[in-house]
Amino acid sequence: MLPKSVRNALDRLHPQHVCSILAVSYGVKPSAIVESVEVRCWLEFLRLTRLLGLCLAYRAAGGLVVITERGDAMYFRDVSLLCAPEDCDLPEVSTLSLSDALSLKPESDEGVDYHDIYVARELGVLLVLARLHVARTFGKGSPDRELGRVLGYPVCCVDNYVALGPVRAWHEYQRKLIVSGLDQSMPVELWAVYHAPCSPKCRETLRLGAECLEAVERFSKELRCRVESRLSCAHLAFSIGRRFIDFLESRTASVRPEVRMPQRPLECTGAPILGLNKKDDCQRFQGSSTASSLSEGPFHPLEKLVSHSSRPYFN
Repeated sequence: MLPKSVRNALDRLHPQHVCSILAVSYGVKPSAIVESVEVRCWLEFLRLTRLLGLCLAYRAAGGLVVITERGDAMYFRDVSLLCAPEDCDLPEVSTLSLSDALSLKPESDEGVDYHDIYVARELGVLLVLARLHVARTFGKGSPDRELGRVLGYPVCCVDNYVALGPVRAWHEYQRKLIVSGLDQSMPVELWAVYHAPCSPKCRETLRLGAECLEAVERFSKELRCRVESRLSCAHLAFSIGRRFIDFLESRTASVRPEVRMPQRPLECTGAPILGLNKKDDCQRFQGSSTASSLSEGPFHPLEKLVSHSSRPYFN
């Protein structure tokens, strides 16, 4: 039986992040970047990483907080120096008590969530991941190939991502899903991974996805059932940053007119998106045109759900 705090942390994470964290814990992947942890679940998330024996790091107050699997903590005072040339001085490092480290909160958007939490089993791998991702964030070179390696992604997918660039890599992958008719029947293994596969039929991606789900099952069979259920629901992509809103079909017999979704597909351009249709007063999802962001229009039921983000992610 999982401790309540651990269960709460896992339930509040996106299921893809659950797969990534447990894949790192069981050695399927060397590291991962957790895109979003709700502020209210932060301490529970820290207990989870401690239980799993993971190191973690995050940007805070202009620097980088690092917490080892033993609970030791350190603080790099100038995070930008992490991506400086090797012949430059390293940023000043201070040893902190765990309580002092926890007083330095990760970067947050309007106090809703903390983002870019780095996790790894080995401290050395964690510091490499942090250095590469900080370099990418500050525009210091193009370390995508190295990031892909340290995050444990298939070489073929990393090569494709580097060759096409982030936007085209995601667009081409999602376009192939639609052309092949997989957009409504994707194997759950493709949802379990967090990178842009080079193809919907990429064997290495499918293998990695299966191993991530097996890691979840090793931790808890019950958790795997919950994760697969959440991964298998409908996903609405709403920005180039590949953010998703998850929907399940409504069982309500009738819906007030003012909250009904539009009967015509959403007018969108860019990366694939799911259109919305109404049938028998239930909200259903159908394959639609492509979109990188929702267009301006009278789609009031979605307006409060959608928030655009410019944060690029390679995780």
